[in-house]
Amino acid sequence: MLLSQGGSCTSKRLSFRLVAGVWTLAAFIFLQAYNSTLFTYVMAPVNHPLIDSMHGVAESTDINLLFRYGAALNAFVMDPNATGVFTKLRKNVEMFPNSRCYLISQCLSLITPGSRNTFAEARSYQLGIIKDNFEKTGKCGLQLAGDCFLSLPVTFALQKRSPYTETINRGLLDLQQTGLIDHWESWFRPMPRKCMANVKKGDKKKETEHLPISLKNLTGAFVVLLVGLSISFLAFLVEQIASIAERNVRR
Repeated sequence: MLLSQGGSCTSKRLSFRLVAGVWTLAAFIFLQAYNSTLFTYVMAPVNHPLIDSMHGVAESTDINLLFRYGAALNAFVMDPNATGVFTKLRKNVEMFPNSRCYLISQCLSLITPGSRNTFAEARSYQLGIIKDNFEKTGKCGLQLAGDCFLSLPVTFALQKRSPYTETINRGLLDLQQTGLIDHWESWFRPMPRKCMANVKKGDKKKETEHLPISLKNLTGAFVVLLVGLSISFLAFLVEQIASIAERNVRR
């Protein structure tokens, strides 16, 4: 439209008009890209973040906590004298009548895609459950959403003032620090490679973090449009100034 206003243009400064025309076309392309991105942002479903700690379960009202009657968590949560996070977890349990089960299979039957149920159990048991589920279904349908919440030590019972107490304590610490216990566990319970990403501990740094798109990602389009409009307006002013100067020379 800029290049065809009333027939042929007698001005020789077509470069300025060409800049304005090209930028008008580029602005139209940027505007269409902006509209498509904005439409995708508005219409995209908003997924709830993955709960990665028991504190997140306690603060959420739409997540159902499942655990066994014989689990250590049952003793802490159902204790009438419990305080803090355990009080909030007990309220969560009371709102969901089927929150406790006698068998692990009973709790796992409630873990279905799309549900807001989470099963709390010892990490070693959880790894075994994930492995068994993969062998049955061929898919990694279960995932660890967090790391350790209750640290219950496993001890050796020795005679009082036993001369082997210090030696055993040092030996256990060495096994933990060198990672031999985790290595031995991988021998007895090998995890399929497809499910390795589902059992990573929460203290490990994520390799890639995919952030959801937001309106802040669209500010660059406005910046580009502003710069282009400024250049086009500057080109228009230069053309007007040159035109006025040429008229004065002719006069």
